[in-house]
Amino acid sequence: MLAGLTVSFAVSMPISTPPNAMAYATGLVSSRDMIRVGLLVSLIAAGVLMAGYLWVLPWVIG
Repeated sequence: MLAGLTVSFAVSMPISTPPNAMAYATGLVSSRDMIRVGLLVSLIAAGVLMAGYLWVLPWVIG
């Protein structure tokens, strides 16, 4: 489940989602901007998911 949620935050490339492709097609957003912001979002999301996983894990095991 953790891997599936993490993969859903793969927004760093223009082809990852249709809204990204449309924004990129306008020419106002460069791929460099998308990669920079997408990596930041992906790292934050991975951290939040890991924190949630570590918080829920004792309940599952216990």
